[in-house]
Amino acid sequence: MKAMNSLKSIWEHLCETPIVLLLSLLAIVPFVFPGLGNFFEFQFADISLSNAHGVVSCNWLHWSASHLFWDLLMFYIVGRLCELSDRKAFIAVLLLSAPFIPLAIQIACPELGSYRGLSGIDTALFALLGTCRLRESILKNDYQGVMVYGLLLAAMFLKILYETITHDVLFADKSTFTPVALAHLTGSLIGIGVASSPVIQAVLREQPGGTTLAVLREQPGGTVTKSVWPECQSNTTTS
Repeated sequence: MKAMNSLKSIWEHLCETPIVLLLSLLAIVPFVFPGLGNFFEFQFADISLSNAHGVVSCNWLHWSASHLFWDLLMFYIVGRLCELSDRKAFIAVLLLSAPFIPLAIQIACPELGSYRGLSGIDTALFALLGTCRLRESILKNDYQGVMVYGLLLAAMFLKILYETITHDVLFADKSTFTPVALAHLTGSLIGIGVASSPVIQAVLREQPGGTTLAVLREQPGGTVTKSVWPECQSNTTTS
């Protein structure tokens, strides 16, 4: 009975974030069945319509078990936090980063021939989460939160700078692929852009009937409207 309850608890935990769960499983499929690699692949030299889906699907291909492990671990952890916090913003980052990161690599580094990996999307989701949490901390005068999330975002850019200078990676074994820091830089800009753009946030908050849940604006008298994140959706006032 205890085992059944544990399994039920695990299943409920997984079902809280169905999108990140399904996309995580999708990354495992072509690794278990390598024959699917040709279908998922995005070949830079092939600009035919038959290769169009590869612009997105190539993100779920990986060069090695180490590459898959680190990319997927980061994707599930950060993706789950993002989907729990704000599913619309999570989806927006996925929709933007999945095609634009491989296209950026194709334009800037055509000599690579192809692109694989979730690390660019991982970075986009990390940037989304960090930026939104940083803004929440600023609005709540949470100086400890400002320091924590500010340092995390700074560490992200320092990691990208390190990768750019050394052409190395910190975690995965790079012996089977060429590290591309541009993928992480592109992802970080997309994540910060979705979190910071008032236009995007207004669209994401737009509900049926034309009601906007939360756009951060200071009103006369020091009142701040509802926050964009679920845990801070009550009106607050500032002194």
